[in-house]
Amino acid sequence: MVQSASWGFQDRLLAHAARRHNWETILIPYTTDQLYTNGYLMSDFKAICVQGPLEKDFAERFHSPAADRLIELGSAWFRNIDIIKNELPLLASGAGNRKRRIIYSGSTSEYFPTASEYKGLDTLLEAINQNTISNAVIVYRPFGHTPELRKAINERYSSIPNLVIEYAQGACYGLSAYASLSEKEELKEYILQIMDADLLVMCLASTLSLDAAYLGVPTIANHVDETGTLVKRHTDLLYEKEGGIRGVPDIPVAHSYEDLITGVQLLLNDRARAQDQCRKTSLQWDYPETDFQETLREIISKPISA
Repeated sequence: MVQSASWGFQDRLLAHAARRHNWETILIPYTTDQLYTNGYLMSDFKAICVQGPLEKDFAERFHSPAADRLIELGSAWFRNIDIIKNELPLLASGAGNRKRRIIYSGSTSEYFPTASEYKGLDTLLEAINQNTISNAVIVYRPFGHTPELRKAINERYSSIPNLVIEYAQGACYGLSAYASLSEKEELKEYILQIMDADLLVMCLASTLSLDAAYLGVPTIANHVDETGTLVKRHTDLLYEKEGGIRGVPDIPVAHSYEDLITGVQLLLNDRARAQDQCRKTSLQWDYPETDFQETLREIISKPISA
């Protein structure tokens, strides 16, 4: 049995079935928290397939598996991005009068206060309108997963200069209720939207930053919260000693609006710095030289002995 997660009710049921029927089990994590968030593994996995060096470190430090059970497989999702990219049309050159596109990625109010999300967006819009951030437009990508949320966002931000609202595709967070396209077409649209961007500003943290890095788009994290919610939740525990976010330590974190504007300017204007960040971030979550399919076939056909 192949499991892609190590938490949740479905994972508990699968792990129980594996023990009951004496199945061999393999873990292929699909996102950033399968070996980091949970303090235990659901199954006695015969193989733990890590996506990249950072996840290998999480596995070794938090779960202490035998060395022969750790397999450097690479990112399944990045390999899917590779496949989808080959089916996409070529984007037009960024030269000419094209404005630089800044994706402003929102969060849910449970993780990042809506008031702080709006304040960060308003601050960046003001900087653009005053030409402090020049030749730019913001693509606001809120977590508007209900009609009520979308209505509130549209009422607040429709018809504002230098702002486009772009809701996340249902396929990006596992919803189908609002899907107007097939899942594959939605993912094509999603990847094109990222590739067309010059910078991602994310509220708190999001795996969108990994996709952006892999597609060559740098990120800055907005942690400016005047409500005090992040302080009460001890968000500082997410930080590495050097100040970056655990899991994406090369992404800068803004703790003031001045830092946010300065960081945006820096990443928009320093292409070498931006690409260095993308390279370091994506390589922490991938083994790009691994033949994913062949390695997976070998694991399945020759399971690691207990």
